[in-house]
Parts: sequence; structure tokens; C-alpha cells
Amino acid sequence: MSTYEYFLEANDFHCKYAKGKPAVYGREFHAYDEVVLFLGGNAKFVSKDTQTVLQPGDVVWISKEQFHQFIVLNEESYERLIVAIKKSAPPLPLICEMTSNTVSISQPNEAVRGIFANMMGAITGTLSSEEKVVLLRALITQLLFEKKQSLDMTVKSVTDPSSLVSRAISYIDTHLQTALALSDIAKALNVSESTLSHTFRKEVDMSVFSYVSKKRVSVARQYIASGYSISQAAMLSGFNDYGSFFRICKKHYGVKPSQLVDLHMTGLSRGSESDT
Repeated sequence: MSTYEYFLEANDFHCKYAKGKPAVYGREFHAYDEVVLFLGGNAKFVSKDTQTVLQPGDVVWISKEQFHQFIVLNEESYERLIVAIKKSAPPLPLICEMTSNTVSISQPNEAVRGIFANMMGAITGTLSSEEKVVLLRALITQLLFEKKQSLDMTVKSVTDPSSLVSRAISYIDTHLQTALALSDIAKALNVSESTLSHTFRKEVDMSVFSYVSKKRVSVARQYIASGYSISQAAMLSGFNDYGSFFRICKKHYGVKPSQLVDLHMTGLSRGSESDT
């Protein structure tokens, strides 16, 4: 089975066209916008309001800090084109904000298919790195405006996650500063702990505890980026103390809390990207 990767990173975006195993798993929240063209393989996409088996040609639009999960069932045949737009380098993030602030999946119209084809040609072609950056930046801008302006870009019909999972995520997201043991969440949702735990893991491919921890880290990272101290960010996002915040950061991301902002805003190299 052939695998390949074409990779380009600029100060305001990252682009990768690849087939084969994802570089990194476990980045369900990140501080940059992302567009993924699914080209082949066996994979499922999950977010708070979306659950679907991906089909070749599906375009997944992911706004920054939105929970999402690519569950890849056949890594060798997994083919995709990824565009990540960094928050720290305008104007591309500003265009993203005008376009969407959520997660959606669409089937591209003819214009969007042409843009993606040109992107793949650019990143795999013989242009110099500098020329590729200029061309890809123009194509990304065109892609974002096409999404904003197009009336015939079909939004794909997807299967909603179970009511229980959506309710659990909503409850967690709005109660981060309270105790969020599995028993607390199950009681609030009027279900058994075993039902909640089993359903959540089956649909989201992670435990309830893991989701709580990663959501809290995502919120803490936003506080830190806004100028709060690390200890203030930990408290405001629901961690009992700095020690627990430190342990979760090291466990899930392998970095100290002070390194979170750089990791998720600009850490888009081959070894530190999202789960795509």
C-alpha cells in the first residue's frame, strides 16, 4: 500500500496532502481553523452535533476551539488534504470568522472542487517553496470566500449523535467550574453511570473524563492567551489546583501549561498537528 505526504507550512497557514497514518491523535480542540477534504479510506467524523461516516469528496469545516474527532478505521488507505489557518496571522483568520464559527460537512460544488484540485497540484508540483506559499495562500482565500458566498454548496445530511451524548457535552461545557465526576454528570442527565460511560465512549471514542479534561485545557488555553496567569486560567477552567492542571497537560499533550498557547496556535508542524 503506497503512502505519501506533501507538506507546506507558512506563517499564516499549514497545508498537507497525505495518504496513510495520521501524524498525531488526540487534538480534539485547537486554536486554529481547519478545512479537511476527505479523499479516501475508512473514517468517521464526530463533533457535538455531527456523526457521520465520511465519503470521498466530503469537506469538513472546523472552526477553532470546536470539539471534533476523526476516527480512522483504516490508516493505510486514509487520504486527505488538510488546510489549517493560524489564528495569530491575519487576514485569513478574519475571513474564517466571517464564514463560520462551528463545524459542518459539505459536498463541494464545481468551483470548490476546482480550488482543491489546484491546491493539490500546487503542493505536489515543482514550484519553489516560496511560490507554493503565494499560490496556496491565494487559493485558501478563494476557498473561504467561496464558502461564504456560495448558495449552492450542499451541506451534507449527517446522522446526529445520540441525544445523550449531545446533552452530556452541553452539560459539561456549561458546568466546567463545578464538580464533574461521572456520577455528577449521570445524575444531572438522569441516566446510569454505566449507560453514560458506554454510550459516550462508543460514539466519541474517548471517556467522559478525557473529554472533561481536554475541554478544560482548551478553555484554560484561551484564558492564558487572553492574558490571565496560568493559576487563574486553571481555576477559571475548573481545575482544583495547578498540580492537576500540570498533570493533565503533560498526560494529554506532553507539555507544561506555559507551552499550551504556542503548541495549539502555531504548532502545526508534522509532529504537532491535529488528529488528521
